[in-house]
Amino acid sequence: MDPLNFDVTLDSAAGGGTVAPDDRPRVVTLPADLAAAIDEAGVRDRWDRLSYSHQRENVEAVESAKKPETRQRRIQGVITRLS
Repeated sequence: MDPLNFDVTLDSAAGGGTVAPDDRPRVVTLPADLAAAIDEAGVRDRWDRLSYSHQRENVEAVESAKKPETRQRRIQGVITRLS
């Protein structure tokens, strides 16, 4: 992800814009079942050390599961990778 936030203003005929650093904190909200599994497995410290992108990818994989069995399998995969 690009660390800059492009705030383009179309006020001028030249299309001038401003570029400002995007220093907002990146926070991934864990689903309750994934959070419980991470805590139960004792790998919270490893989860917290993952980059924002890796945390987001793991959460998206878990949340995109259509069947409960798939969701559980993906949660187990996250735990296995963190162990």
